[in-house]
Amino acid sequence: MLAVGDPKQLPASVTSQRAANFGLDKSLLDRLMFGCGNEHVMLDVQYRMKPDISEFPSQCFYNGQLQNGKNVISTSYRSNISVLNPDPYTFIQVNGKESRAGSGSYYNMDEARAVVRIVELIRDASISNDVKSWGSMEKLRIITFYTGQVKAIKDLLRPLGLGHVMVATVDSSQGCESDIVIVSFVRCGGKSPEQGTFRVGFLNDDRRINVALTRAKFKLVCVGDAENALLKSGVPTLSGLVKNAKQRRLLCSEDILLIS
Repeated sequence: MLAVGDPKQLPASVTSQRAANFGLDKSLLDRLMFGCGNEHVMLDVQYRMKPDISEFPSQCFYNGQLQNGKNVISTSYRSNISVLNPDPYTFIQVNGKESRAGSGSYYNMDEARAVVRIVELIRDASISNDVKSWGSMEKLRIITFYTGQVKAIKDLLRPLGLGHVMVATVDSSQGCESDIVIVSFVRCGGKSPEQGTFRVGFLNDDRRINVALTRAKFKLVCVGDAENALLKSGVPTLSGLVKNAKQRRLLCSEDILLIS
């Protein structure tokens, strides 16, 4: 039998806690590799992401073992759309406010507006360079962790004639890839009683973070409250993500979106 997969990314969703207690939230691959201790080999070369994008996921999720294929390190491996700055990876600090929809899902209008502004910049740059089908899902995808944020972003895009742009949750984006990916983190609100850390919900799952950060080929733009929420979340992956962006000088203020 040959099994291929990545236990560091999302398995099938199990909503029953009773089923989870019986271990049914673990995939067959997870059980074979870690539960049964079967011998396995890591396919350690990635052929999707520019090296600047793959750097943090490799360090955080794969112990630095993820290597870059010859295609992604080639100077010819680049997008025909240039936006914000020449860096393949950028994290934009947004001092937003999270809200909760009637459905119970979270949304953040400040982040939603920032995301839409990025899409407008991508559209304008594409028109200037005569780039066709710039808004197709192969070219551009917006990913977020909450269905409430999916709706908020779509509601802002539609009146601008941008309703065709793909907006999806992380869970529905596994296995997908796009030239440019914008990730909206949403959470920045209430603190938990323990040590004053911020509640982050779905963001507490490393597998979701891994999926979100590894969908982009040429440009990854993260949007969130890095300084005030993610850094202070108490979640090592989230704080590590922010520290990494700061060390690499890739954490930018929202002023970058004022570029006309």
